[in-house]
Amino acid sequence: EYEKLKNIKQIKEEIAQLEAQESITNPKTELKDVEARIKELEGKTKWATQYYQDSYGQHRARNVLKSARSRDEEAELQNLYNKRKALSEQIRKNDVNAYFENLTGVSNETIEKQIKQRETLLAQMQFQEAKYGKITQGNAALTGSFSRDELQYQLNKLRAEQNKRNLPTDSSAEWGAAAKSAYEKALKEYNDFLNETGNQLTHEEYERKAKELKEALDAAKKAYDATKPASDKDAQKQDKQAEKDAKEAERRADKARKLGEELVKIEE
Repeated sequence: EYEKLKNIKQIKEEIAQLEAQESITNPKTELKDVEARIKELEGKTKWATQYYQDSYGQHRARNVLKSARSRDEEAELQNLYNKRKALSEQIRKNDVNAYFENLTGVSNETIEKQIKQRETLLAQMQFQEAKYGKITQGNAALTGSFSRDELQYQLNKLRAEQNKRNLPTDSSAEWGAAAKSAYEKALKEYNDFLNETGNQLTHEEYERKAKELKEALDAAKKAYDATKPASDKDAQKQDKQAEKDAKEAERRADKARKLGEELVKIEE
């Protein structure tokens, strides 16, 4: 039992290392290398004689270009085609994420439309139990297929920007109080969810909801931090403690989830 658990842990660590290394790779640079290799392999051709019968029944011959690639090179080329497609998709999604990371120049009207668009699509996906949804209208750079997590990430960013713009501007005290209230509410919702032991969510639903609440908490904290004066030591101390408590609750929930996964594998 112990050795089995130890092996599972080692495998997970190795996977995490591989994913970390993969995330360092610059997809645009890698795509250039893939394109260059594809061009090189596609250029491996030779002239060959092809025999055929014309419409009059006469046998004729003509020279045609055929592949001069080996079997291994053909397999490599097909893999490169697949890799090119995956890298192009990753670059597209990176560009989409970059858009939502900085919404400063986007109009309020556009943000409102994008929020409604994603809210509607996510509701449809949940009803249809679909894993992916498609954005077909609006900014062409933001169209395409997205997973639930990706759409929820976009929605969280849009809502955070909208909330920031809707904060009261007539009084800095009111503005700061509203930001603090929003942060405290998000923190409570996140902690309550992590500490709830009686929910009936599946593993996938739990992960998705936890991620959604954590992103909302991070956005609320960022907005609140922008309102705090540097000399407000007491408030900073309270916020650090609240953040520490949130991280501890998250750590406990994460540990419990991992232990549960390991136990399931051991029992299989």
